[in-house]
Amino acid sequence: MVVKARAAAAGVAVINGLKVTSHSLRAGPNTDLKEAEVPLEERNKAGDWSKESTLADDVYNRPDGSIDISKTDPLDAVPPFGRPRTAPVNSGNAATRRYRTPG
Repeated sequence: MVVKARAAAAGVAVINGLKVTSHSLRAGPNTDLKEAEVPLEERNKAGDWSKESTLADDVYNRPDGSIDISKTDPLDAVPPFGRPRTAPVNSGNAATRRYRTPG
């Protein structure tokens, strides 16, 4: 939902020929693990797929060359959580607060 919402806010439906979905959050790490020659069984465990699944190889593997990382990410135009990048997240500063300890 967050990925699709950011894509919609940026006016982007497709990036590098692929529909923008949350599946990219699973594909990226899996692809990195496969390139590092991590066995399928370990990648299945990390991706929360069944032991016998081939999804990590068949669907969630996007090897180098299939994604153009030379371009600026269009989702960077949309600040996380819908806030301007310069707006403070919290008006209080926990690091400067003083707390009394009992006793």
